[in-house]
Amino acid sequence: PGSVVAIAGLPGVDAHGASVVATRDCTVYRIDTERLGQALRDDPSLVLALVRRVLWLASMHLRAARALFISRRFEKERLAVGNLLEQSCTQLSVHSPLHTVPHLLGSQLTVGEAFAIIERMAGRGDALERSLAELCQEMLRDVRREHEFFEALRRVYHAVVTAPEQMPARDVRKLCARGFQQAFRRVRYVVEGEENLPPSAGQIFIFNHLKNHEHNTLPNNFQLTLDSHFVSAMILDRRYGDGGIRVVRHSRGSEYGHQAYYDRLGHIAVYTHESDRIEETPEERQTRQNEFFETAGGYLRAGTNLILSPEGTSYWTEDSPGPFKPGAFRLAASVEPEPLIVPVAVAHFDRRIHSTVCAAVIKRPFRVSDVLPDPRDRERVRAFLVDLRKTYHGWVEEARRLAAAAAGS
Repeated sequence: PGSVVAIAGLPGVDAHGASVVATRDCTVYRIDTERLGQALRDDPSLVLALVRRVLWLASMHLRAARALFISRRFEKERLAVGNLLEQSCTQLSVHSPLHTVPHLLGSQLTVGEAFAIIERMAGRGDALERSLAELCQEMLRDVRREHEFFEALRRVYHAVVTAPEQMPARDVRKLCARGFQQAFRRVRYVVEGEENLPPSAGQIFIFNHLKNHEHNTLPNNFQLTLDSHFVSAMILDRRYGDGGIRVVRHSRGSEYGHQAYYDRLGHIAVYTHESDRIEETPEERQTRQNEFFETAGGYLRAGTNLILSPEGTSYWTEDSPGPFKPGAFRLAASVEPEPLIVPVAVAHFDRRIHSTVCAAVIKRPFRVSDVLPDPRDRERVRAFLVDLRKTYHGWVEEARRLAAAAAGS
């Protein structure tokens, strides 16, 4: 059995231009309208069968149109697929695997099983199953891309935490960058301002840190931050052949996945309000800060880029950036030779990747000494951070406009 792709030429059916795209090898049969008309006149039962088939075809198209509208307008793919299959459940065999698809779509861990069933039914099911499976494939096209991205994230995490103990952290970071470059092939993104990248490494790259969408949460409840990995893998590694060193927060005691991942990458960990609280004297805190400056400065002097967010936490794109902390700028002022500060504004990495375009805008670098003659002047530093945050908000809006333009193209 096949599918009807056009019925123009029958009495009462107007002819309209249309395009039909084959997604796999197939054969198209054309039935001459005069011969079909003669067959219908000779066999009234064939007329009844054809009318029923045309009504069924119209019903399927109406169901598909409704399901596609729900899927694309409201981003409710599971609801749309469930609604489509529910309308046809009385016609489906009770043993049809399609009954399980809406349930399998409910978890990222079983989405792959749903696609396997849909593909199998599209190729080997009965006429109704094939038709429904093909409609599901159309509705879930972007969800499939999103699922492939999620699976790529799982592979990256697994590759990092299971890397051989004797493998140097630098090589593990390279492995991570290659994995994310593969993952971001499933994401629509745009980068602007690459001409502003310094010719040599050993600079400080700052970015506005965005929250993670819950859809990308791994089975161990760990979330790989997309914006920072994008800056590292898709900007720095491609330009300098190295993804740089990141400043990350210390893991909380229960965050085994977080700790296993970042410890293996060899990044610099600092305490934030999202880390476990530590009790320390002002002297101990100063010692810890000095150690951070020494470690980070050593990487910069060795020609390794440093990536950090001055906010110390994450925000939604609409609220980004949050208040800036002075650490990154005091670090830059303490290093000789003084590194450049390279601002990168990012947008939409906090959304589901199947329905958005992510964007990064690289702005002109500057030196702290050019904007803060005395980084120990707290009032001047505070005023500088407030002004920079306002400017950065405009850069984030620029990234959002860039993403919107790319989405509309």
